[in-house]
Amino acid sequence: MAILAGIDEAGLGPRLGPLVVGLAVFRGPRGVLDRLADALAPEVRADGRAPVPVGDSKRLYAAARGLHVLERGIYPFVRLATGVLPRSLAEWLGRLELARPDTPPFAAPLPWYAAPLELPRAVSPDRLEEGADRLGAALARAGVEASEVRTVVVAEDEVNRALARCGSKNVLNFEAAAPLLRRMFEVAAGDADEDMEIVVDRQGGRKDYAALLGRLFHPAVVHCRPAPEGVSAYTVRTAARHAEIRFATRADAAFLPVSLASMLAKYTRELHMTLLNRFWQARLPDLKPTAGYPTDAGRFLDRIDACRRAAGIPVDRLVRNR
Repeated sequence: MAILAGIDEAGLGPRLGPLVVGLAVFRGPRGVLDRLADALAPEVRADGRAPVPVGDSKRLYAAARGLHVLERGIYPFVRLATGVLPRSLAEWLGRLELARPDTPPFAAPLPWYAAPLELPRAVSPDRLEEGADRLGAALARAGVEASEVRTVVVAEDEVNRALARCGSKNVLNFEAAAPLLRRMFEVAAGDADEDMEIVVDRQGGRKDYAALLGRLFHPAVVHCRPAPEGVSAYTVRTAARHAEIRFATRADAAFLPVSLASMLAKYTRELHMTLLNRFWQARLPDLKPTAGYPTDAGRFLDRIDACRRAAGIPVDRLVRNR
């Protein structure tokens, strides 16, 4: 048996809203995991019309189409991995959010994330349960388990503090994913001989992750491995076990676990953006919502500026510095 995991982020570029990183973990025979997308077809496909659509979240999701495709793709995996269909954002985070002992709970400090939000937003629970049944059957036929789904949410003010410390979005992205990488060594701790491969979607121009991995897993041994263009590959060996870790460009479109991780991250971010927009629209009813990206964030911030000042909200708690 082997473990295959994917990690991806949503929200590294925007000025508003959180940065979210997702993790999806599968267990099964090595040969099946190497062709996981084929093994789970036709139920799971990178097609919005599939029974369980899983693909690059940037292609499957558009604000104008709503959350329908994301929910049909994500919730069956969440149902099988956690045993429940979360019915609120608080429950979603309670089931999926990876606890970080060095970080306070995400929702508490920022008032725009304090309101309740019912889930699912676009698809009936009955239909999602049907999707979980079909996915469960496909996984059983392949001899594969969808063993874990997780998220890490980094709030706006936390992003600013991290950037001030590390000075680079590439390093920020790695630090946000670091708890999930550490989690993988905990997941596999029971069987040191079990093959483990982790694929991380590579963002930006960074190509060398050896020093970052060395600090994260100290005193582990980190070996660089030959890899094709666009891929940085490493073997990390700790006292307990070892793992192959790849940072690959466009992995969210090429590898099913990374695709699922990208959808988890995107969906979780969109839920928080729903609350952020609601918070300010309750004070300015004619305010157009924002996705938080630089091209529109300026318009949104100009519109809420007087309201923000009157509420005594420091700009660096709401707006990411870069």
